[in-house]
Amino acid sequence: MSLRHVIRSFASRRSIAACVACASLIAASSALGLTRFTGHSHRAAVPASAESNSAEHVDFNEPLLAGRKLPSVADAAADVRFKPVAPAAVGQPVSIWVPAQARQHLLALVYQHPRYGRFMVVEVKNIGSQQDLEGLVNQCLAGCEEQWSVTQLDDGSEAVVFEGSPSIPFETTGVIWIHNGLALNLLGPAASFGRDAALGLANLFNT
Repeated sequence: MSLRHVIRSFASRRSIAACVACASLIAASSALGLTRFTGHSHRAAVPASAESNSAEHVDFNEPLLAGRKLPSVADAAADVRFKPVAPAAVGQPVSIWVPAQARQHLLALVYQHPRYGRFMVVEVKNIGSQQDLEGLVNQCLAGCEEQWSVTQLDDGSEAVVFEGSPSIPFETTGVIWIHNGLALNLLGPAASFGRDAALGLANLFNT
């Protein structure tokens, strides 16, 4: 999948047909995407004006639709055909997921960090450009749920930050960037995961 295709899907995040939930970098086909749930029973007491505009939300326990859970990052490396980015400084992921279809080389690592709480990193081979990535911000100046901006990581590389509202259920905050031939998206629930946490972790994944 091209990064440009991903960007177009991001810009259409309000549409279920985009097969993207809450700022996932993974969007290419109807057979692949993040697990989503409507969660209406959990939102009954939340005024409609305070809800996320998206009808679908990331499941941080089982992130991939039709995904397979693997026992280790080493097992995942053989499956996805690229070297996963899983720095020891972040700790061990609590779950490791790849798509059920072997031809879709994608990895989702879910973490429960003592400082940053629950978050996940989605990794996929990148075939787009830095300009494609930065163009996502312009496409999301209107129509996207989160606030989008371009920033620099500690090594000087540019990344896109999206910030959901912590007061709106199920919104997410995270960082998207390109590293060693991979496109990475690190995200967590906006209610417990902020910009500083996302950037701090992205810098650890970028070392």
